Amino acid sequence: MSVGNFAFGGVQRSYSFPEAGIGRLGNSTSVVQMPSIECEQVCFQAPPGNTGDVYIGTSAAMGTAHAIVLEAGNWSPYFPVDNLDKFFYICEDAASYVVYSLVR
Repeated sequence: MSVGNFAFGGVQRSYSFPEAGIGRLGNSTSVVQMPSIECEQVCFQAPPGNTGDVYIGTSAAMGTAHAIVLEAGNWSPYFPVDNLDKFFYICEDAASYVVYSLVR
């Protein structure tokens, strides 16, 4: 893949994107830390078949009020981060789950 130059928060960064990955995180109605996978950027989706919202945050104590809320079918923006384990998630119900897309 080609090299990209992007500015996040006014800071210019270079990314090489030699590899991409997509994964599914199991449904959980309690806060769970995402697995340790090195990356350069990541985004999240609440798949269209979900029956409840999913919440993405950066703390085990995030709660639903301090998180990004994704309704079924919605995607987050890409976040520049060095590891997927910087994020936590919780699902509104046991039938919903989270999908991630990352580049590294």
